[in-house]
Amino acid sequence: MSLETNNFDVIIIGGGPAGMSAAIGCAELGVAAILLEREAELGGQLLWTYNAIENYPPFAAKNGRELRDHFLQRVESAGAMYLTNAVVAHADLEKKTVTLANGDRYAAKAIILATGVRRKLLNVPGEREFGGKGILESGIKDKEKARGKTVVIVGGGDAAVENACILSEVAKKIIVIHRRNHFTAQKRFNDTVNKSPNVDIMFDTRVTAILGDVRVTAVEIQNISSEIRSTIDTDAVLIRIGVDPNTELFADQIDVDDARYVLPIGSCLTNLSAVYAAGDVANPTNLTIAAATTLGTESARKTKI
Repeated sequence: MSLETNNFDVIIIGGGPAGMSAAIGCAELGVAAILLEREAELGGQLLWTYNAIENYPPFAAKNGRELRDHFLQRVESAGAMYLTNAVVAHADLEKKTVTLANGDRYAAKAIILATGVRRKLLNVPGEREFGGKGILESGIKDKEKARGKTVVIVGGGDAAVENACILSEVAKKIIVIHRRNHFTAQKRFNDTVNKSPNVDIMFDTRVTAILGDVRVTAVEIQNISSEIRSTIDTDAVLIRIGVDPNTELFADQIDVDDARYVLPIGSCLTNLSAVYAAGDVANPTNLTIAAATTLGTESARKTKI
């Protein structure tokens, strides 16, 4: 643990596409910046994106990790400074100081918040217990695990219905469970699942528990209208019910909306002086890599002004 304070012009919290773009932008502008990433490697959501990247026109990538490698090469070529395994224990946005879990302290003239989002949890019994024991991470990554099996998919947006399309190619049966009475996914995904003979759809239904012994064997469900509960046998579960912003570190210091996303004032600016927000953490209506990187670069430019 260092008792000294490490001083920079800019502290960037979060090492996903927005954070990496901000670090590249600062380095190219000659701004002394440090990027702090809590995980063991940079990449953020890219590290658990297994499908081809279609929303970042400058670079065609077969999956998120390939695009991450492209960004990492640019980060290192620009000479941008970054730390991994840098878990932020406390951030004082007014004073522009950050303290890591290991006690290291950082201070800056400006802070860029690029903490991104995380997948929402059902928060039901069994969800954490059966992680990796029948709870799938991705339709593409886990496609072979679903071959010949019954898979319950929870959700009704693009991610859920697209995964149903992918897994219906190999699974014995797909059961899509959604709390609303209609999907909100793109028409092409909806059309595919509606035509798939091995896909059953249960609207107006919620999952109330994930059951099993060593592995997942069933889910408990409840019809929302009738409140009747029942059990469905399944070999695996895939959960895609949206995302939550990673703002718990600083949400009490800055303006956020009802869903706890940072409320920007114009492009990247926040209600606090010299505190900027970039990427998904402040842009819930456009959760694309292209948007995140654009805002990351823009936030870097604003710190130079």
